[in-house]
Amino acid sequence: MNRIVVSLDVPTATEARRVARSVGEAGAGVRIGPRLLNRVGPAVIATVQSEAEVLADARIGGSPTEVVAAVRALASLGANWVTVDGAIGPDATAAAAEGVATYGAALLATTVPPEAPDPPGGRGKAVSALAQGLAGTGIAAVLGVAGDVGVVVQVAPGLPVVVYQAASVPEVSDALTKGALAVVVDAGIARAADPAAAVAPYLEVAPTA
Repeated sequence: MNRIVVSLDVPTATEARRVARSVGEAGAGVRIGPRLLNRVGPAVIATVQSEAEVLADARIGGSPTEVVAAVRALASLGANWVTVDGAIGPDATAAAAEGVATYGAALLATTVPPEAPDPPGGRGKAVSALAQGLAGTGIAAVLGVAGDVGVVVQVAPGLPVVVYQAASVPEVSDALTKGALAVVVDAGIARAADPAAAVAPYLEVAPTA
């Protein structure tokens, strides 16, 4: 997985492809989040997948049958990684991981969304419980905030963490130093006149794993 993944916070598939080509050539992957998926449709994955590795951050939830069908559909379009809501449970997550593997893709499961209120007992306790339950499901990593890295390392040391919502080079460097597998950067790179130049400082602090 690319150590740096750039959020494609752009309005069209054409612009998404232009940015993906620029940062992909520089050595970064791209994240297609719910906003772009809803605005343009899942076909945007197929539009950009030849330009850069794609994280389809759909955070899919629902019944096991619905989850498996949805993640397989995104993987079939060329997504390298697909996300599900970690709250769907270990059994559904394991089925989804098996489903995307058919297409050579990998699954990430989210921890507690940062915008959500702290669960009873606190965020750390909830993330710990999720990580323990997800550790044997076949996922490639959990997707969480920087503060989740230490929690996951303690309770599920073999389970990598992909950190999202990083907005500066120091934040990226700190997350990687703490042991993050990769970092999703949301710092206006996709809106820059030269996305490759904008992502370069982030790549400099993220040597190849």
